[in-house]
Amino acid sequence: MAESDNHQFNWKFLVVIPAVLSIVYFWPQLVEVLSDLEQIPRTVLTTADTEKEVVAETPRQASFDEVLGHALRSERQGDRQMAHLAFQQLLKKVASASIHTEQSAALLPRAAAFYSKGDELRVAEVESLYLQALKAIDQVHGENYYDYENAHWGLEKLYLSLARYDEAVFQTRLLLDFYRRYYKDESTQHAFVAPTTVRLGHHLMKAGRNIEARDAYHAAVELWRSVGQPTSAIEAFIETTYLPGETRSDSTGNLKAAIEAIQMDGITVEQISEDDNRVTIAGFADDNTRVAAYLRLLKDQLSKPELNFVESGRRQEKTVSEFSIAMKK
Repeated sequence: MAESDNHQFNWKFLVVIPAVLSIVYFWPQLVEVLSDLEQIPRTVLTTADTEKEVVAETPRQASFDEVLGHALRSERQGDRQMAHLAFQQLLKKVASASIHTEQSAALLPRAAAFYSKGDELRVAEVESLYLQALKAIDQVHGENYYDYENAHWGLEKLYLSLARYDEAVFQTRLLLDFYRRYYKDESTQHAFVAPTTVRLGHHLMKAGRNIEARDAYHAAVELWRSVGQPTSAIEAFIETTYLPGETRSDSTGNLKAAIEAIQMDGITVEQISEDDNRVTIAGFADDNTRVAAYLRLLKDQLSKPELNFVESGRRQEKTVSEFSIAMKK
């Protein structure tokens, strides 16, 4: 019996001793693993909570294009208050910029068109938006961009509503100039130029410039005739509107006055001098593009101008384009 107990003791001793040694050896690693396991749920919850807090504190800001799209949708749906708030948000943003960008060039003509149909802004503010739009389009896109039509036509309608007919005439002429540049296909160009020329005649009549109005109507007749369109209605209008035998007065002595009457944004005429054969215009412009547009305007309204020179200069610490233009009497 004593021998059997000794055998049992020896067997237990052989099993327990290695187990104890293993525990002692691996105990630090087990403690570290258990400690990591305790931290996992707390870390996950803390991270998730933090992410929720960040999302709540910093919502995504709508982009410029999204706000503009919202303004235009609100306008189409008849919600002028929401459109007004969106346009004001964007106008404040572009007002703080030192130069015009594609965003301001897209915003300004659309904001001007929106406010021209309501009473949220004063008339002078709407006019200013249109003029800013023209400047932004010119600086960002150059002279052949489709939004010129929206800006010139918007100003034309604004000036008509205020009975400022001479200024409406000026915008209509600029619009005609744009159509001739923009549409290269002759039939498409006529489709826009002819009715706009008739509209020019109407504005000139309202301004009391009947001789110029008759010339505009005759020009429209020629345009329609060149593409095979009927002209009897407008010819009858011309016959019944003007006195028989009415003729254009000699414009030689009035060329200087006619030049003075032509005004253009971005052009400053400093001096108009004349001799027996020609009139010379000296001044400066915001840039060379404006000089080119002024030359086209003089050609359309008066006669062919000749550019003597255009060169860089300074006015009030600003770089400008100085020019000299001659026109034969």
